[in-house]
Amino acid sequence: MLHDTRALQLVLHEQFDLQLYKRFLRRAKSEDLKAILSTMIAEEERHIAIWKKYIPHVKIPAQGITARVKTAILTACVYIFGDTGIRLIVEAIEVHGIREYLLLAHSVAGTALEEPLNAILRDELEHEAQIVGDAYSSKITGERVRSFILGFNDGLVEMLGAVVGFYATISNPSVMMLAGLSVISAGSFSMAAGAYAADRAERELDTIKEAKDRFLTTGHPTVDLNGATGAVTNALIVGCAFIVGGFLPLMPVFFGSPSFVLSVVTAAVGVTIISVVLAFLTGISIRKRVALNLGLIAAAVLFASAVGSIVEWFMR
Repeated sequence: MLHDTRALQLVLHEQFDLQLYKRFLRRAKSEDLKAILSTMIAEEERHIAIWKKYIPHVKIPAQGITARVKTAILTACVYIFGDTGIRLIVEAIEVHGIREYLLLAHSVAGTALEEPLNAILRDELEHEAQIVGDAYSSKITGERVRSFILGFNDGLVEMLGAVVGFYATISNPSVMMLAGLSVISAGSFSMAAGAYAADRAERELDTIKEAKDRFLTTGHPTVDLNGATGAVTNALIVGCAFIVGGFLPLMPVFFGSPSFVLSVVTAAVGVTIISVVLAFLTGISIRKRVALNLGLIAAAVLFASAVGSIVEWFMR
C-alpha cells in the first residue's frame, strides 16, 4: 500500500508536468523550444504509462485545486516572460523531478518500486536533463543563485537592522530615508566590489592551478587571467540584489509608517516570496529556505532593537 501511494504521487507529478508542458508548447515562439517541449511531452507520457502499468488497480484522481493554482501562476509567468520564462520553469521542474527521484530511490531499494523508479530516474538523468541543459546552456547556475542570495539577504538584513535602529534613535522620516538610501548605496557598491574581488581571486587561483597541472602533464602551461566576465556578472547580481533586498524594509518609511513593525512585515513577506522562487528554481527545500531567511530577519530585529535601546538609554 505504501508503494502504491508513492507511485500514485509520482504519477500525479508526471501528469502535472505533462499538462504544463502542453500549455507551454502552445505559447512557445522558438522552434527549438517547441522541439524540446515536444520531446519532453513524449517522455512524460511514457513515464505515466510506466506508473499506470505498475498500479493498474489504483484510481488516479483529476488535478486538484492546488495543481490548478500552480498551473495558472506558472502560465501567467509565461505570458509575462515568454520563452525565457518557459525555459527557466522547465529547467526548475526537471531539477525538482530529479531531486525527488533521487531522494526516493534510496528508500525503495530492494522493493517492487525500485525497478520502475530506476528506469525513469535513468531516463531523467540521461535524456531530459541533457535536453534541457544542452539545448540552451543552463541558465540556473550555482554561482548566480549564490550571488543573488548573498546580495539580497545581506541587503534586507542590513537595511532592516538599520531601520529598526532608526526608529529607536531618529524621529524624522526624511532623515531616516536619507540615511537608508546612504546605507543602500554604500552597501550595494561595497558588496559588488567585494564579490568581484573574491570571485576574480578564486578564478585566478583556479587558473593557475590548472596551468600547473597542464605543465606537469604536457610541459606547456597556458594562463589566461583576463576571463573575468563571470566575475563581473556575479558582482552585478550581488549589487542589484542588495538594492532590491534593502528597499523592502525601507519602503514603509517612505510611506510614513509610525513604527518599524510594517518594515518587519514587508521584509518577511518579501523574503518569503524570494525564498519560494529561488527554492523552486534550484530544487532545494522551500521550508528550509524560508525558515532560514525568516530566522535571519528575527535575529536582525532583536539585535538592532537591543542596540537601539542601548543607544537611546545613553542619549537620555
